[in-house]
Amino acid sequence: MTVSVGGIEVSVPLHSARWAFPYDRTSKRNAAAELTDLGHAFAPGDVIVVAYDTWTVRAPGETIRRRRKRKRRKDDEPLPTHTGWRLDQLPRVEGMLLSTEIDTGYVRAAVGGWDFDRSQFNRAIHGCRQPGSVFKPIVYSRALERGLTPATVIADAPLKVLKEGGEVWAPKNADWKFSGHLLLRDALARSRNLPSVQVFNHIGAEEAARQAYRLGITTEMAVTEALSLGASCVKPWDLMRVYGTFARRGVRMEPRMLLTVEGPDGRIELDRGHFADASAPTMARLDRLIRSVLDSPERVLHEAHAYQMLHLLRAVVYAGTAGRASALGVPVAGKTGTTNAYDTWFVGFTGDILTSVWVGADDNDRPVGSGETGGRVALPIWLRYMKAAVHERPQQEILGEPPEMIEMHRVDRELGMASQDGEPGISLPFVRGTEPKQEAPDRNQKAALRVDDASTRF
Repeated sequence: MTVSVGGIEVSVPLHSARWAFPYDRTSKRNAAAELTDLGHAFAPGDVIVVAYDTWTVRAPGETIRRRRKRKRRKDDEPLPTHTGWRLDQLPRVEGMLLSTEIDTGYVRAAVGGWDFDRSQFNRAIHGCRQPGSVFKPIVYSRALERGLTPATVIADAPLKVLKEGGEVWAPKNADWKFSGHLLLRDALARSRNLPSVQVFNHIGAEEAARQAYRLGITTEMAVTEALSLGASCVKPWDLMRVYGTFARRGVRMEPRMLLTVEGPDGRIELDRGHFADASAPTMARLDRLIRSVLDSPERVLHEAHAYQMLHLLRAVVYAGTAGRASALGVPVAGKTGTTNAYDTWFVGFTGDILTSVWVGADDNDRPVGSGETGGRVALPIWLRYMKAAVHERPQQEILGEPPEMIEMHRVDRELGMASQDGEPGISLPFVRGTEPKQEAPDRNQKAALRVDDASTRF
């Protein structure tokens, strides 16, 4: 297809535009459909969006999912690419990014949408969306307070919940698979839904809602079973308060966008700045320091449980769904989130900066994409921003020294029991006295038990 760009004729090949098949809201196979002739979508005189770019060329009929699978095969040759003019489009989904300093709460970046001319609604401040799995840490933090530990073993198995009125709810994992038994730490890291529902049931819907309010959520929570998987809308501003509280070991973080207000005579009428702000005058910093002592931020989560949550959120990055965030090159903690079709999230932080990214459909009129998740859509945006944000800016430790009540113990990854000396295990934080006392079998004993179990089943 030949198009005119600034008076110059350029060619747009078919393989750059196979995706431009008309979208059918009633069909579940939009991702599998493709154009075979550009004339089926465009007519002479149409105004279209094109871009000069390099892209991967996929074979006709090859879906995006199959291409990704083929790309992951180590013995495959590199996928062919093409550089030139390709068909582009204005995005049908929206997004937001909100970033703050953890110590001060200062907002360093706030992007409320893709294009202000198209929509003046500020999604970063006023948007309210279902958080999906980024809500789970709220539930897990309450479960830790109620006696569970990072080594509590939870079943990732089929589950049915009887709701009020006799209706049965059968939640599913995103991949429709089951993992057997998992440590609580791994259940959150891998964002498994069924274990999370069981953790939720341990504390109850009312407790989960109260924990959300206590940690900083201001929107009304739907006190139902679906709250376990983040089915009640929250504001990004509130989520920053929650994750900032985790990052500050249980001390509430209040995001600050408005710092000072000057009166007509130049005097400061309102000062919400932080005493650590090096750009403020000395006397203003001293005044802020005194006020911070007299009116210190509220502690809403015990330091020991907050420290455990930091460990869990670190595991999401280094052993779970947010593995891509480790490419930042500094310690990172956070959580991915995905709803059924219309919301993708990543909320992550270093020792210094907390950033939240959401991409989704404002009116729930079009899914983000087949198989898309917070780790695939929102996290790469977070990573690109954070690489610039932390550049040449030293980052504090996320974990640091554990509080007095926390002790580190090695546990068996499968059974959650104490790991014997010389046996594989994982080091986890426990509130003193809650660590597992019983030792797990060694490797030889486990192998014998597996043989006995297999023989019994046979």
